[in-house]
Amino acid sequence: MDYGAGAPKFDVSYAYDDAKHQIILTVKQTQKVEGRVGIFHVPVDVEVTTASGAKFHKLAVSKESETFPLPSDGAPLMVLFDKGGQILKSAEFHKEKREWLYQLKNAAELADRAEAVQALAN
Repeated sequence: MDYGAGAPKFDVSYAYDDAKHQIILTVKQTQKVEGRVGIFHVPVDVEVTTASGAKFHKLAVSKESETFPLPSDGAPLMVLFDKGGQILKSAEFHKEKREWLYQLKNAAELADRAEAVQALAN
């Protein structure tokens, strides 16, 4: 991790491509870059759950805006960015209500269920 000042602020979204059997995860760093606050280089754990189970991906986020193609055997039921809340960050993950509800009921880690509670409250 890059130990500059501040913390990364992420804007995360994804799209599922049925023909290619993959998820395109888009990650943007939206913190104000000034002084000692720059673009962070952060390892991030991503978990994608489909009807056939969960798959784990280790990503390295290091740019202002990046897309990561992740293999997926079907439409995702749940996508967790920074599974378990390991990184000091703020993040806005654009998901539909049904996805937040699924995450609330099914995420293994308390931090991921708490994220769903907060998102559903907003």
